[in-house]
Amino acid sequence: MTRFLADEDVYAITVRWLRAAGHDVLYVCETPQRGISDDRVWDWARQEGRILVTRDKGFGRRFVGSTPPRVGIILIRGDFQETPAVHQTLADALAAVPANVLVGALLVVQAGRYRLRRS
Repeated sequence: MTRFLADEDVYAITVRWLRAAGHDVLYVCETPQRGISDDRVWDWARQEGRILVTRDKGFGRRFVGSTPPRVGIILIRGDFQETPAVHQTLADALAAVPANVLVGALLVVQAGRYRLRRS
């Protein structure tokens, strides 16, 4: 079981899918923290030791420009129609990449492919 923090821009269907797969997922939309800044989302993930799941490319830029983060990021690319294919690719990635490797890494997932970047 991996611990995730899902940003507000993540589709609810993806949050449900992650939970059904047995992961512990906090969803910003389901908390009183809804609407917080990206800085606060980043800090929250770091403080809770959770992998941040987002669709916001700004977090990818934050990852690249920072000192080695203590938080991992999964950046989901693609539109709503691609969700089933993205979920399959995410399942493949999570099966191939151990949770401890995700810490301090950027995993970019899109339909049919993923890439992992370590800090």
